[in-house]
Amino acid sequence: MSGAVPIRQGKRILAASVLVAVRLAADFPASFLSCLELVFLHIVKKIPEPFSDEWAIGLISGIGYCFAILAVHWLSKHLEPVFCGRRGKYGIVL
Repeated sequence: MSGAVPIRQGKRILAASVLVAVRLAADFPASFLSCLELVFLHIVKKIPEPFSDEWAIGLISGIGYCFAILAVHWLSKHLEPVFCGRRGKYGIVL
């Protein structure tokens, strides 16, 4: 049994991996869109030191949250056998 991970610990690792994946699904698109906006403002609109407006920041954050919701929806379908019938910490965390 060298190197084997117990089932309970494996499910905890899987739950932590799901949380990281959802967090990345929200943060990466928002950061990428922010960079695209700043590059657009600098190159196309010729603003030497561009700043994002508040409405643009809100819009980009909302798009990031939409990606997180889609990630949770997609993962919930594919990981249903793992979390099915679980109560307590797994449901609360996710």
